[in-house]
Amino acid sequence: MKYFLVIFLSIISFENYAQTNQKSNIENIKKHLSVITKTEKPRNFKNLETLNFVANYIKQELNKVCDSVEFQNFNVAENEYKNVIGSIGLEHQQRIIFGAHYDVCGDSDGADDNASGVVGLLELARLLSKEKLNYRIDFVAYSLE
Repeated sequence: MKYFLVIFLSIISFENYAQTNQKSNIENIKKHLSVITKTEKPRNFKNLETLNFVANYIKQELNKVCDSVEFQNFNVAENEYKNVIGSIGLEHQQRIIFGAHYDVCGDSDGADDNASGVVGLLELARLLSKEKLNYRIDFVAYSLE
């Protein structure tokens, strides 16, 4: 409960700060959503090339704002999939992790499930990277929810 309260208060404080000092970049949000959802093939487990394209895009965007970005590779049924982890505030021991999956179930474009979550993750990383924080923050975009 203590950690939930700390996270909740941190988010509320940041939201109040962001409302007065920083703004979301609507053009970035639209671009991210378009790149992630307008792939030739759906972002499902059958389309590894599409998943890798999106993972590389997410890594490229996190590299713009994070102190460290890496792939976390894992194998399922002889295929290698990737989680993307971007981190800020590496000097801190305690961490907060934000995550969203970038794959879809089925053949939809997945704007709601969960491209919008990944876009929010990218925008949150951009906004928080400009702040002095007391925690390490990890932004995790994962595959195969």
